[in-house]
Amino acid sequence: MTEEVQGTPAETQDTQAKTSNDVKTEITQEQPPKEAPDEQSSNVQEGEVVAEEVDYKSRYEKLEKETTARQDKINKQRAALSQGNNKIQELNTQLEALQVSQAATSKEPVVDDYETIEDYTNALGDFRADARVKDAQEKMLMEQKHAVEVEKQKVQTEQFNRVEADYRVNNPKYDTSKTELQNHLKAFPPKTAIADAIYEQGSREGGLAEIINYFGADDGARLPEFDRIVTLSPTEAAVEIYKIQKSLTNVIPIKSETKTKSTTVPVKVARGQSSNKSVSKMDGAQTLAWITS
Repeated sequence: MTEEVQGTPAETQDTQAKTSNDVKTEITQEQPPKEAPDEQSSNVQEGEVVAEEVDYKSRYEKLEKETTARQDKINKQRAALSQGNNKIQELNTQLEALQVSQAATSKEPVVDDYETIEDYTNALGDFRADARVKDAQEKMLMEQKHAVEVEKQKVQTEQFNRVEADYRVNNPKYDTSKTELQNHLKAFPPKTAIADAIYEQGSREGGLAEIINYFGADDGARLPEFDRIVTLSPTEAAVEIYKIQKSLTNVIPIKSETKTKSTTVPVKVARGQSSNKSVSKMDGAQTLAWITS
């Protein structure tokens, strides 16, 4: 029989302690070291948040800048139109005064009115020289007026295109209304002075697209009203357009089952007269028809 040798209590405790330490060491060696927090990853996430805030702020600043620039452009266009109108009025006044002067001195000297041929010759020379000067002045004023009108038309076109584009966004049937009024204007063109009044008033309130849509909407249900307005004086026509513009926010759509035909007699173009003109040479009626084309 083999005898088991048992150690003293102190030896036994020492052995158990060693065994426990060995197990802890093995467990520690087997477990992979814990990874430290990824500072770079944390920084990237924080950076992304900051980037989003910067992008949002940049977008807001860009939008605000674009809005300010657009309003500045509108203000400049309005100022340019006002200056153009004043310049045209000034040139018209000068032209009228020049034409009155030309009419007063339009008759050439007559030899029988002078005692000598020399006096007659001198008077005739002065008359023709003065006529040449006035003709040159008239030509210069007409060229200046033409240049102002071309620039004014350019600004009006840009302004109208902007207003029309904005209006079309919220009024998808606008183009149909525009075509309706366009066809009506071709068939029944208003007088130049009336067209000028309608165009100027519509542009002044910035609602020319609204006016076009108002008269052309619902298959032209309001065209009889347009025909009534064009029979008024220019001032009265402008007032009627102004009233319409002020009431457009409360307009109740008109639905007509039958379209009322206009009784206005079409204005025919004289034989041999071309209906094609450059924008700079258009009168009020042609401008209103062109702007809706």
